Amino acid sequence: MSKKRKKQPESHARQSASASGASGAANLTATMQPLRKQSRGKRRDTSLYWIIGFVVIVVIAIIWAVRPKPPPVIAEPITSQDALLPLAIPVRPMTGIHDMRSQPQASAPRELPADQPQPNVDTPQLSYKFGSISRRPKVQQTFPIQNKGDEPLLVSWVGTSCGCTVGQLSSSVIPPGQRADLTVIFDPAFHAEAVGPVTRVVWVDSNDPDQPRLEFRIEANVLAR
Repeated sequence: MSKKRKKQPESHARQSASASGASGAANLTATMQPLRKQSRGKRRDTSLYWIIGFVVIVVIAIIWAVRPKPPPVIAEPITSQDALLPLAIPVRPMTGIHDMRSQPQASAPRELPADQPQPNVDTPQLSYKFGSISRRPKVQQTFPIQNKGDEPLLVSWVGTSCGCTVGQLSSSVIPPGQRADLTVIFDPAFHAEAVGPVTRVVWVDSNDPDQPRLEFRIEANVLAR
């Protein structure tokens, strides 16, 4: 007769299954560890790229902000310096901007007795055409204001027709036989969409009885580039 095999104890079977499961879990953990390390490495690399990109953007922004701005393009002198009166020593120079609230009412011309000393303003030129210009850089032109009278010419106000234009007067007191220079600076890029033909005006008020307000005009064709 054949002998019957003895059944293995149930507890032994459970121990074998548990050992097998533990071995499988250990193998899975060992397999996942390199993957986790790779994932962490990729996250570190991505964070590093973001930091480097941010630093590069900040550096570019700083360089752009502190870059030297091109000086204004100075137009050819309107009149030869030899033909002009001497430049007056600066006394209370003035800068005119666009501020309609502070613009005074223009005075009417008035007559003075012929024998009474008075200033006599003389302007060799009141307008200038720049032609076609780019949006950068700024452009400027200088207009002489001469006093051919026998009393000091006193300038009381300088103003402009637009925020893109500034008028700089070298002296607001112009003795007889001398001149002051009015430098008009125009910024074509002041308005984002301003292209094409433009006209800007600078006004100068003085104590000249015949011409209490002068008007200087500049024209340009701003190109879209």
